[in-house]
Amino acid sequence: MKKTVLSLAIFCLAGLAANAQNPILRVNLNDPGIIPISYIPAAFMQEGQPGIAIATPDLSNEDEPTVNLNIYNTTFTSIGTASWTATYDEFESSRQGFSQNTQSWYTEDSWTNEAYKFPVVCVYTELGNSGIENASAFVVSQTLFNTNAAFEYILPRTELYYDTDYYNMDYNTDDYLNRDIDAHMGIYGLDIIDITDGSVVNTIMLPDGYYIIPYGDEEGLAVVAIVKLGNNYYMAFPAEKRSNDEDEDEITEILVYSLGQGNSPSSINRVDVQLPLSVFPTLVGRGNDITVEFGEGSNASQINVVNSLGQTVKTVPVQQGQRSVKVSTSNLSQGAHFITTRGNQTQKIIVR
Repeated sequence: MKKTVLSLAIFCLAGLAANAQNPILRVNLNDPGIIPISYIPAAFMQEGQPGIAIATPDLSNEDEPTVNLNIYNTTFTSIGTASWTATYDEFESSRQGFSQNTQSWYTEDSWTNEAYKFPVVCVYTELGNSGIENASAFVVSQTLFNTNAAFEYILPRTELYYDTDYYNMDYNTDDYLNRDIDAHMGIYGLDIIDITDGSVVNTIMLPDGYYIIPYGDEEGLAVVAIVKLGNNYYMAFPAEKRSNDEDEDEITEILVYSLGQGNSPSSINRVDVQLPLSVFPTLVGRGNDITVEFGEGSNASQINVVNSLGQTVKTVPVQQGQRSVKVSTSNLSQGAHFITTRGNQTQKIIVR
């Protein structure tokens, strides 16, 4: 039988007023006396007044507990309801050994992880001249995604992915003798749900191979930032690109999407964020390589090495989609040099 524990991630109303770093109230379905409350900022209510969302668990079906959400205005008049099943997933991880006789892997131990799918928590921050004026966390909105009166909330799209960690090498044969295969619930997209009928009104899909980094230890929980710039709203969240190639590094970056008014896919668009160059080491012995890394939003087609006189002394081509480049310093003179790319991104290095 499945466990009846659901850590429903809703930010506590009292914590919002006290601290912008809001604590997450984790609700145990075995203790339905604990009621999570979420504050809805006025910016995301059609009447321009803040609202309150109160979530309560329904344990009538123990294997598929339901969360009921009631939405109130400032006079505690009910203005909407929603409910969703706490979707439950089990996934198996294993520890394996390698048989050098048969040249094959066998299972030494296995264990089951489990997670519920949580509604996505949005964190909206208003900035003033003196810093943060208002920081609110919410799970429903009337105005963020479209202009109709219905409320929407966000549920993650999930799939399993696996991490493999090799260890305990036999240096006589160069064989790894053990590996751990850890299963995880990866959040690869976000569905925007109409509160009235549960239909999906829009979807945000991450680039291939990317998963939202979950909050804390809750694999099914995504927390996203909502930012207003001018009259436009943007959603941002940390994501990690996974690779099946054990020699390829995992890439972590912030993905940003513009949120337009409407239910068509074209109303939500990814924004290319050009990240600063990452160059290391910046103090390097002559003849050693340096590594230049840049984010997915980079449009660099080549790297230039410029000396202290402003002369380009080396050019290294960058292939489309390439995320890092090795640059040799063997033919560089000692002293200061500058690594530059298209868009005038620059990092200084010292060759000794």
